[in-house]
Amino acid sequence: MSVRPLARRRLAFLVPALGVATGLTLPAGTPATAEPGGTLRVSAEDAPDSLDPAFAYSARGWQILSNTGAGLLAFRRRAGSAGAVPVPDLAASLPSVSDGGRRYVFRLRPGLRFSGSTTRPVKPSDVKASIERLFTGASRARVLYRGIAGARSFERSGRGGISGIVARDDAGTLEIRLSRPDPTFLRALALPFAHVVPRETSSRESRGPLPGAGPYTVSSYDAGERLVLDRSRQYRRRGELAPGQVDRIDVRFGATGSSAFRSIQRGSLDYAQDAPSSSERRALAGGDSGARLRRYTEGSVYYFFMNTRTAPFTSTAVRRAVDAAIDRSRLARMFRGNAVPTAQILPPGIPGYRRAPVERPDLAAARRAVNASGARGTLVTVWGQTTDPSASATRAVAATLNRIGLRAAVRLESRSRLLRAYGDPGSRVQMGYARWHQNVPDGADYLDTLLAGDRAGSLNYSRFDVPVVNRLISRARVTLDPSRRAAAWNAAERAVLARAPWAPFANTVRHDVVSRRVRGYVPHQTFGFLWMVAQVR
Repeated sequence: MSVRPLARRRLAFLVPALGVATGLTLPAGTPATAEPGGTLRVSAEDAPDSLDPAFAYSARGWQILSNTGAGLLAFRRRAGSAGAVPVPDLAASLPSVSDGGRRYVFRLRPGLRFSGSTTRPVKPSDVKASIERLFTGASRARVLYRGIAGARSFERSGRGGISGIVARDDAGTLEIRLSRPDPTFLRALALPFAHVVPRETSSRESRGPLPGAGPYTVSSYDAGERLVLDRSRQYRRRGELAPGQVDRIDVRFGATGSSAFRSIQRGSLDYAQDAPSSSERRALAGGDSGARLRRYTEGSVYYFFMNTRTAPFTSTAVRRAVDAAIDRSRLARMFRGNAVPTAQILPPGIPGYRRAPVERPDLAAARRAVNASGARGTLVTVWGQTTDPSASATRAVAATLNRIGLRAAVRLESRSRLLRAYGDPGSRVQMGYARWHQNVPDGADYLDTLLAGDRAGSLNYSRFDVPVVNRLISRARVTLDPSRRAAAWNAAERAVLARAPWAPFANTVRHDVVSRRVRGYVPHQTFGFLWMVAQVR
């Protein structure tokens, strides 16, 4: 799992999430036209952290589980923001919603069956037991489902089940009641944590694959060596979710990145889960290779926060001056091809994102604003991590502060010390380097979690608390309609940016290497390259 410097939430261990793709063989989300069948050959240096959906947190674990598992809902198999939309999977349709957004009723599709060690029918009681297993097994993911009525009580006692989940096997329905309205809950139900396993499954983490209801089933698993996925005989098309295209996905573990990329060039491998180095990217970009390099923006944002309760950043004018002075393009280059500049909070692929230009730094205007505010000469300590690119970016921003009339010092600490300092309710950290990577592909995961006034003192490192912005965030938080919700998050983002508690500067970029025989490559913002929609010729 890639390092996520400095921006941590209840689930900051979640996987990389992918956004808008560039340079695709076909437009993102376009189905391949070749005949289905064949074997997709995959390589990875290490095995996934787990094949148990309740305990898998890594990118490569989720990339596998997205093929083998299924929940009530799934994310669309599309690139960009289209891939953030939940669609019915095991459920026959999206749920009926009542009680002001607190009550959801799902009806399961008829004829659903598990594949793997059991092929019995999937029942609503399996769904209920799978969510309860997150709590009895002490999965770290249970925090995403504590909003279900009775979940916290069940977490404490471990007895009686979650009262807010009612399974009616005879009727084929499942009712979920929430303690308060939360439209992001539907996206949580589309994550692998909510994949359904048989209700008799032990609450302890399984060392091997579990029966699932996805388009593929694990037919062979040799821990640390090889994993083979075959198309499930139990799977039938579910609305817009079609069966897998290739017959088999053969995953080999233990190959180093360089050897895997050579195998792709020779045509004996189709995809490597490990990202190429900068030198390997340069070699692949030559054009004569047997491999293709794909590049897309991840659902993450790097930023420098400014503590709005500590001078000189109690002044909106000073914060805006810093935001205007930062050279985002220069900072992004410090990531050596693994980042692109941004001046926005929401990254590509998150509903509500609307691309805005990255302006050139205006040092003269920033200097005038600092002088007019009376903050000239104020000492500002900029915190960052001891390793690059954080250390280099922190020094560069400190130099910029000096150029606009502030007096900057640099303080570099380990990641763990920074997180403790940032999260301290009484923190006097004036300014610091941070990163946030999505847990759920929704604007709430950024603006609500990181910038709402009631979060100040936890992950709201800037201690930003503005009533008009809080109202916009609250309105977006409870908006159910997807298009209106996206617009509401965009409005909230613009209101935050106008007050500049952050200076966002980069989104990370992921590179994939695939063979020339791969068609229909689609990078998903949560699961990466979607194996089930790819075809091989």
